[in-house]
Parts: sequence; C-alpha cells; structure tokens
Amino acid sequence: MSRFKFFDEETENSTNSDQVKLFLKENENLNKRFMVQNHICFYALGQKVTDVKTDMIWIVKSIKKNTLGIIVDVEIESHEVLNANPGFNDMVEFAKAFNYPMAKLVLQLNERGRVDAVLNQGEILERWNEIKQDVLTPLQSSDQDKEVLRNGDIQFNNSLNSIQESLIYNLFFAPVFGGKKISQDSIVYSGDIFSQLFQNQRIPYELKESCTKLAENEVYLNHIAVIDKYTFSDFGKLYAKMYSELCGPKFLYETSFSSKYSYDIASGLINECDAVFIERANEKLKYESIYKIKVI
Repeated sequence: MSRFKFFDEETENSTNSDQVKLFLKENENLNKRFMVQNHICFYALGQKVTDVKTDMIWIVKSIKKNTLGIIVDVEIESHEVLNANPGFNDMVEFAKAFNYPMAKLVLQLNERGRVDAVLNQGEILERWNEIKQDVLTPLQSSDQDKEVLRNGDIQFNNSLNSIQESLIYNLFFAPVFGGKKISQDSIVYSGDIFSQLFQNQRIPYELKESCTKLAENEVYLNHIAVIDKYTFSDFGKLYAKMYSELCGPKFLYETSFSSKYSYDIASGLINECDAVFIERANEKLKYESIYKIKVI
C-alpha cells in the first residue's frame, strides 16, 4: 500500500453521513476536460482601465502513481484572451507566445494535492528556446526587451516556482486531499500571494478550509485566506510613492482571497470551483481577479 493517503484502498473513497476521505483515483487514460476561466479588472481613479478575460481548456490526460507519489499529465488544449481595450490586442497576441512552453505539463503532487515538482522541465525549456529563436526574435533590441527574455529564461528554467506562485494552479491543484467532515475548520496550507498593486511584494496567508456539505457523490469545500494585517505596514509607503499623486492621499488597504469547490468523490477531481482575489488601496484603486473552473 502506498504511503500516500490518496492511494489508499478504494473503499476509503466512500461517504457516510458525516465524513469522507478525498483522494485522487489512478486512471492512465483519463482525458478529462476542464473549462478554466479568469477575468481580471483593474480600476484607477474609479475607472476601469483593464478588462481581460482568459478562457482555457485544460485536459487531465492521466493520473498515475509511482514511488514519487502521484503524477498528473496536463495539456492546455486552447487558450484565448479577450481584451476589452482593442489598443492592447497586438500585445496580447504577442504575450500568448509565452504560454506555449508550458502547454504540456507532467506534475508531481504531494499528499495534500499541491504541485511538488515539474517532471518535464527539459521539454518546457526546449519549447521556450524554440519560440525565442522564432516568434520572439524581435525582442533583441532594447534593454526592456532583453529583460523580458531574461525573465523568461528564469521562469522556464525552473517552472516549479511560477506554478507554485500562480493562483490558477493553486486553485486547480488545491491542498484538499485527506479526511473531510461537516463543519470542520482547519488550516490546510501556508503560503504567499503576490500583490498586484505593489510589484514583487508578497502577502503571507494561511488557507482555512471548511467542509460545508457531503452529498452522495460530491464533497463541498470553502477556502478562505487568513491574512495578518501587519503585513500591510509597508504598503502605505509604497502607495504614497507610486499612487498618491494620481489617486489621492487616502490609503485604506484591504485584500481577500476565497474559493468554493465541489469535488467528485469517486475520482477526487474538481467538479467546479469559483474563486475571487481582490486587492484595494482605496475606493479609486482596485484589482479584482475572478476564477471559474468546471469539468466539461
């Protein structure tokens, strides 16, 4: 028997009136498709200045077990970006090239279900070098262009960091596996969210999970980020330097991150996820990102 709970005997993947064990079931020919959507809005001076929708289809091609734990093979079948500002369409099309290196991923998950390792890192780097020499050839002139390429080199040489820092991957591969009981509240993960208003600033949080419902075939979970307010102490100084002249001196910072899930008990896969990340400096400056994942 594997030491990982999500490989325990299949009989543990059953419910009674008040508890269930949730884990992934091995399936080497799964090919399960998911709609993965993200809608980002950025407001400055009370006006919407960014409105971008991303629609993707992800395919979980297989779930396997080995001595490392659980291995998930994921492919991005389609990736469409819809921008409400036509002036940025060329930039969006160019930026989509950066999705190509990670369109196919072989991921190792830990016992909770989070990504622990990227097993096809060599393939990702090879695909990055391919588009660098083709689509991205124009990015060779200015220092800014070269910086974009340097950042790409860093990201695609070590894709694990970018995956673990991405909210969309954190939602799809959430730390949900293990025993579930109605009304149970527990901290399931501690990590960081990157601020979208203050570049390179991290927001530490603890992820609290509550189990809200156990149905015959599904388990319903809520996740909410518990954020200590002391982490925002330096943001006021950054706001004064970056935004106060444009958006006024008032600084009333708040941020939140929450998600609601339903999981299929038989397979351990997501049925549906809805999530929201909001970061606000005041009534004039706000970032909002809405996520939806659904099996199709």
